[in-house]
Amino acid sequence: MKLHRYFYPDGNFELLFLCDYYPVDMYKQDFYNNNCNRLLNFRQNISDSLDYIRGYLYNDPYWERLTTELQGEDVHVYAFPSCTIDNFKSGLYPLVEDLCRANESFFDAAKCLVRTKSLETEDEEKVGGHMATIEKSRCCEITDESIAILFDDVTTNGASLKAGHDILKAAGYKTIICIAIAKVYHPDEESEDIVAPVIKKEA
Repeated sequence: MKLHRYFYPDGNFELLFLCDYYPVDMYKQDFYNNNCNRLLNFRQNISDSLDYIRGYLYNDPYWERLTTELQGEDVHVYAFPSCTIDNFKSGLYPLVEDLCRANESFFDAAKCLVRTKSLETEDEEKVGGHMATIEKSRCCEITDESIAILFDDVTTNGASLKAGHDILKAAGYKTIICIAIAKVYHPDEESEDIVAPVIKKEA
């Protein structure tokens, strides 16, 4: 597993993801591998799944370069909320806590994106559905120099992270890095390897 870059269809948004995910209801059992099982466990924060995911992320060359480049910056690390309200079972929360403990300039904002209403299944892949049911709480001061890192566990088509990105941009962030632990595999979609960190402010 290593970080790849995926470009959202609207052309103005990109996300990073660590590995592909093959849901059993979309692909035959032959595609379902150990990574898929670990990802399901990570979403529920079960057993040693956190150590498994953390090991791959921390040893990823891009992540190592990125965290080095962000040393001393004002970095706020968010977790994308579950589709149901008051659900904090995901391994994202202890992952963000660990990241912030390991990087002194990182602020734990994992619970600062709040799901205000459970999302209907048919809206889970729609940007508008997420944006209508998520609010950002005032947990940290945002300046023009603040950088947001937004994590999601598994994204289907990038809509969740696109919604989170737009919410954080509206809150005042000029630089937003979106990372999914996994993205559902679609054979007609393309991604690319990452050569070097690209940290850029948005207009």
